[in-house]
Amino acid sequence: LGALTRRPVEEDSKEFQAIDAAIGALAAIGSPAGVPHLRAVLQSDDEFLASDTQWSAADALGRLVGQPFMQSPDPPGAARAWLASQLRA
Repeated sequence: LGALTRRPVEEDSKEFQAIDAAIGALAAIGSPAGVPHLRAVLQSDDEFLASDTQWSAADALGRLVGQPFMQSPDPPGAARAWLASQLRA
């Protein structure tokens, strides 16, 4: 699943479906081992991942760690800030 979250997006963008399915599966499994993969999506500077995919990753991360990122005006930003705070802790 982690490898699917890092799949390069081609012109037809069908990879988004695989990436979103992998993100959803990581959240459903509920293992903290999914956090590094979600972090990679959230911190990616790939313009293709900067929209809905990062919102999905923020939602999945929130479910994994019990944080209400989706209640923020900027869920991906809130998730990135939380991840940064965890690295400092």
